[in-house]
Amino acid sequence: MNTAKLCFATLHTDNLSLLAFKQQNIRRFLAYSSVNHFGFILIGLTVGTANGVAASYVYLFFYMVLTFGVWTALIFLSYVEHFKTTKKVYRMSRI
Repeated sequence: MNTAKLCFATLHTDNLSLLAFKQQNIRRFLAYSSVNHFGFILIGLTVGTANGVAASYVYLFFYMVLTFGVWTALIFLSYVEHFKTTKKVYRMSRI
């Protein structure tokens, strides 16, 4: 049973990584990335050991902190005149 869950989590993570790289919209990219990180957490939980669960919790903690930082930066950048209408990733390179 755990082998099937582990295979699902691995395939889930790989497929969403590829889909995230195709995104041009920064918010969609972050959404795909968020779901992708769930796959990483699921891999740690599927192992079923205390180390796997602990690693998942540590990963979840750091993921929440970093995601908060990214969304804070995006909200801050939305107040900059150039970024008010920018939603595409390639346009964000012109700071």
